[in-house]
Amino acid sequence: IGPKFGKSAQQVAARIKDMTGAEITTMEQNGSVQLTSGEQTWTVAVDDVDAISKELATTLFRIFQGTLTNVARHAEATAVKVRLRQAENELCLQVADNGKGITLKQIEDPQSFGIMGIRERANLWNGSVQITGKARRGTTVTVRIPLPEEYTPS
Repeated sequence: IGPKFGKSAQQVAARIKDMTGAEITTMEQNGSVQLTSGEQTWTVAVDDVDAISKELATTLFRIFQGTLTNVARHAEATAVKVRLRQAENELCLQVADNGKGITLKQIEDPQSFGIMGIRERANLWNGSVQITGKARRGTTVTVRIPLPEEYTPS
């Protein structure tokens, strides 16, 4: 079983800092963290999540990394919100930006390797990926992964 995600917002913020060069500007009482890099602002919130396996934690990180790469390459966003939460029997990772918004054609494009990678990783855990975009209003990627029975409350 992997580490409890109690301090995860700070850990996720540290990963964003490493990946983007952003600086942590605010740490809220509720555990959320805000970072800035030039014109871009990242807000990270992680709810209290039970301990999970190292393999699932790695998968979630790779999915997260894929979404951040897509934001950096394509979104032209100035703000990104990241939230990881646990519903009773599933983990939900949501990354939303205020960029130009992905189109249905881009979502369905078989050459969208970043999206394909996100979907493949989620599928390994019987998860689902929902991607929505609104022109000039941004893109939201929501990944839901059911927790194995040993992680669900009885």
